[in-house]
Amino acid sequence: MDLSDRLSVIRKQARLTQAQFADSLGLSLATYKNYEKGIREPSASTLILLCATYDVTPAWLLTGQSIDNISTTLDSSKTEACFRYLDVFRRDHGLQLDRRQQAVAFNIIFEKIDAGLKDKDLDDLILTAISS
Repeated sequence: MDLSDRLSVIRKQARLTQAQFADSLGLSLATYKNYEKGIREPSASTLILLCATYDVTPAWLLTGQSIDNISTTLDSSKTEACFRYLDVFRRDHGLQLDRRQQAVAFNIIFEKIDAGLKDKDLDDLILTAISS
């Protein structure tokens, strides 16, 4: 099951049509259909909204697996900060991360973002984890 399949599962569990689901996320129907077909991927802000609105963890949404350390109840501002950090991290390091690597990186960011680590130290933790 990939991201597009998980989007469909969330929508169907919410008992919404594609149009209703798209509207709940502030998306056009065409854009959302492209997500479910796997043609496009949602932006970080759409993923944040989706996680907060439909009570799913980013780890599950990205990989289909639960990562034990992440609470199932997410603070949306912390989630948003984590996704933003992940976007900057990928851009700064010129990396294309697969779904597993994104989930691992998100988990580290989520756990460590409040610890007062310097960005370089956090980046080093992420780079070590995703390369193993």
